[in-house]
Amino acid sequence: MFLKKKMVDYDVIKDMVYTVEKDRVVFRWFWPFELESVFIRKVRNEEELDVEGFEVDIRRVYSREEYKVRECYIENSREIGEFIYAVYPIVEENGEKVLIDQISKNNRITVSERKLNIYYKITEKKKLLSSIKKVHIEVESQILLEKETLCYVKNQGCIPNDVNDGFRFEFNRGIQAGNNSFRDIPVGKNEYVEVFLSSKDYEKTYNLVKRKGE
Repeated sequence: MFLKKKMVDYDVIKDMVYTVEKDRVVFRWFWPFELESVFIRKVRNEEELDVEGFEVDIRRVYSREEYKVRECYIENSREIGEFIYAVYPIVEENGEKVLIDQISKNNRITVSERKLNIYYKITEKKKLLSSIKKVHIEVESQILLEKETLCYVKNQGCIPNDVNDGFRFEFNRGIQAGNNSFRDIPVGKNEYVEVFLSSKDYEKTYNLVKRKGE
């Protein structure tokens, strides 16, 4: 369908915004009057958006008339995490359909579609006159998590505020779907432990929710 693709140094599509409504993402953008249709692409990584590097799926071509009727573009999705959406104008030149990308990248927007909650609880066990106490960590997840997803941090005198506020430790195994227990972690009597997502990249996919200990 498309025999030519090219980059331009001016904006055709711009002012992209979105809202997430349950299992769908609603997009709006400035649509020039003379533009008849666009191609909409959804990817995980920006490298996949090279205009020369993919084939056009006719099912993701969206017309001006469709946009006018809905006053938006709606993407139904139950996927988890962060995605990049790009809207490519389709124009006709010398009788050929041409797909346009924009150097400014104003035809692109990053969307956090859906996050999963990870629940955790920390319980301390102390013995009178002992110089140490033992910490019990419970983690509940809906899905299997890589070992590197979570970590716990130990700090002297107060509860850690973030992943760099104290000594950082990995869990000794991955997190299974369901309930997970990590028992009898020894710490000093004046030390405190907190659980964190191990990097900001995981914050795009997961919400870490603390439950009160017993």
